[in-house]
Amino acid sequence: MRFFTTLLMLAFGFAFLTAFMPDGNKKRLPKVKSYFACKQHGNIMLTADQFLKYINQPFCAKDSLDTMYRIIGFDMVYAETGLYQDSTGLPIKHTDYTFASFSGNKIDQNWIRLFGEHAYKGDTIRFSNFRVKDNLRRTLRSSNIELVIR
Repeated sequence: MRFFTTLLMLAFGFAFLTAFMPDGNKKRLPKVKSYFACKQHGNIMLTADQFLKYINQPFCAKDSLDTMYRIIGFDMVYAETGLYQDSTGLPIKHTDYTFASFSGNKIDQNWIRLFGEHAYKGDTIRFSNFRVKDNLRRTLRSSNIELVIR
């Protein structure tokens, strides 16, 4: 009788342990990269003219198999660098930071107009928190883009 009880306890213990083990065949979520004007990703350096030319184009998101993902929104931090004078007349460099959040895959026309007026050498724009949807309607995050105007 004790043998059967021990055998029964081992069977229940084995069933309990295997019930909570992770599946080996679970699919991982794909790594998705964001592309500025569907051309470049990661850290980018552009002239002001190139930046103003490409800023009207939409962002794209792709995985390593070139599968396109629909961008549903993203955030932007604009670091505008300017030269000013202090009270004694000496030049100082000052950076203003502005945050904006966008829905969809494009920057709105107000920001495009502001970039046309204020984008200069040394400014940095960071596009982050890209939210994308896959064909299974899951929301994923894609990589950030940091752009420096040279």
